[in-house]
Amino acid sequence: MNAVSHFQHSREALAKEALLLARVARRESDFEMALWTAGRSLVVPSSMARKPRFESAASASAAGGWPVVLRPSGGGVVPQGPGILNLAIVSVADGKECQDPVAYFQVLTDLIASAVTRTGAVSVGPVNGSFCDGKFNVAVDGRKLAGTAQRWTIRNARSHEYAVLAHATILCAADIPASCAAVEYFCGELGEPIPLDPDAHINLQEVLSNDTDAFAHCAGIFRAHLLGGNYAVCKRGLESQTAKSQSFLCDSGGRAALKRAVAETEGFEPSIPR
Repeated sequence: MNAVSHFQHSREALAKEALLLARVARRESDFEMALWTAGRSLVVPSSMARKPRFESAASASAAGGWPVVLRPSGGGVVPQGPGILNLAIVSVADGKECQDPVAYFQVLTDLIASAVTRTGAVSVGPVNGSFCDGKFNVAVDGRKLAGTAQRWTIRNARSHEYAVLAHATILCAADIPASCAAVEYFCGELGEPIPLDPDAHINLQEVLSNDTDAFAHCAGIFRAHLLGGNYAVCKRGLESQTAKSQSFLCDSGGRAALKRAVAETEGFEPSIPR
């Protein structure tokens, strides 16, 4: 994968991610990666489709130029559109020692942090007033730059192997006010209004020098880190992150606490490994 893929519709991009996850789950590959952008849309958890006002809210949003697309994970409403870059990494959680969801979040947040050139400006955590807020946002000067999500599926139950899709949505040169307004409008029509603050978000382009293209900068760093050593690079990062939390995961109480913590983040499918 040597370029950013551009999709007209987010559903096409999500279908591509599902295919990559299926390849790893079927043992056809141990590592897959995709970088993509899509046309304007709002990507929401499939559970929202059960809400009484979902159909009317989705129709109203689509009429305003923001079609609504369902995704198979939890969390909140995520805008897509020009200026928003998505990174998807699919790898293998093999054996109980590598089944720490937090480690996969940390690999993503470390990668994104490496794209920010101002030392000391990056943090990880919730950002009040941001869309799809979660514990594993990447923020610059307290403003949300990126959000993260995961999806797990069984690869081999006997050997405790899972295929893991780790996803990040990064604001590179997005129309942040329009994106926030679209999320607010949809949620209002849904009957669940949520106040958002455009100033709680930041584009990577604001952090970089004027002559640096945020998309090319970000994509280049991700490819260098991940494709240079391919699966091995991702694997080493996961082993390093996992080692930090082994004592926490060694008993059922720790695993239960981890499940609760990760379930509160913005996109974790509830198939947590045991």
